Amino acid sequence: MHSDDLGEVTIEDLRKLQHTLQRRARARDDGNHVAIGFGPKVTAGIRYAGMTARFVVRRKARRVSPDRRIPEIESVRLLQTGSGRYRVMSIATDVIESPSVGPVGVAVDHAGIGATSALVIRWSNTRPAPSSPNADDWEDSRWRWGLVTVAHAVSGPLQRRTTIERLAKCNQGPASIEGRILVKGRLPGGPDCAVLETGAERLWLSGFLMRPNLGYLSEVREQDIMRWIRSGSHGYIHSLRKTGEWELDSYYPQRTIETLGNLQHVVQISQRGRLLGPTPFAPGTSGAVLIEGGIPIAMQVAATMPDYQTGFAQCFSATIPWLRQALQATSLGIIGVF
Repeated sequence: MHSDDLGEVTIEDLRKLQHTLQRRARARDDGNHVAIGFGPKVTAGIRYAGMTARFVVRRKARRVSPDRRIPEIESVRLLQTGSGRYRVMSIATDVIESPSVGPVGVAVDHAGIGATSALVIRWSNTRPAPSSPNADDWEDSRWRWGLVTVAHAVSGPLQRRTTIERLAKCNQGPASIEGRILVKGRLPGGPDCAVLETGAERLWLSGFLMRPNLGYLSEVREQDIMRWIRSGSHGYIHSLRKTGEWELDSYYPQRTIETLGNLQHVVQISQRGRLLGPTPFAPGTSGAVLIEGGIPIAMQVAATMPDYQTGFAQCFSATIPWLRQALQATSLGIIGVF
């Protein structure tokens, strides 16, 4: 069965498929195996529709013995949850050589805490969840506000005060606003996500927020991820005072990244079209937000080293549910990307 004929596949199917293929890869050549992701077939830089299992290795050898060679088609027998039946899935393979991957971060504040952010959230702990605040009510006590960043760039304990560079500045006004580290994912293992809480009026005066009653932006769904894997995807990346273009290389149900641990729902991306800079995903871009079809889909957490030509981002399908639980929120959503 060719990868185009896989039929209906879920994220849970991919998680099981990844687990089995990783076990086989380690048995063949554990020292050379890095990870297994899923994405469209790429040949000579051209992307073709159809899902492929992408084997990431440290080195691609010219000659490989038969017992260590990755077959062109891998077949896996998967137990279907709830039915007790097995399904045989056959998928085409691709082998990719990858340099080491590490986190990248930048100090946006001037107090020694590294944090990059391009995302504003609003949440409430009130029960039942309140309706959206009024357009002119900046002090509705039922609502709280914050900027989302990566946990690996935020040192220090929770509740620590920090400063955040303002987007909009006036000649005599301050260059930053104050916030505090409210929650952050425990690393290694993630999610690589943290919230810097601040006030709605501070966000407005600093250019992050137009009005308090903005509606929640749409959230990434499982069917969106499956569409990217089969057909590819591209969009814009919002970084610190930069906007660039990206395209999808692979999706990983799980991906281990040095010092960050085993992260859930990770996408690998490369630059597309207009340049982000000399090195697109260099230190200074961790915390950037990926947009696809107007939907915030992921936050960049790492890049290949030392060239920083390939980026890695954790999908909001992993971080938003965690944020709701960590903040004990009755209502929470993304209200702005800048």
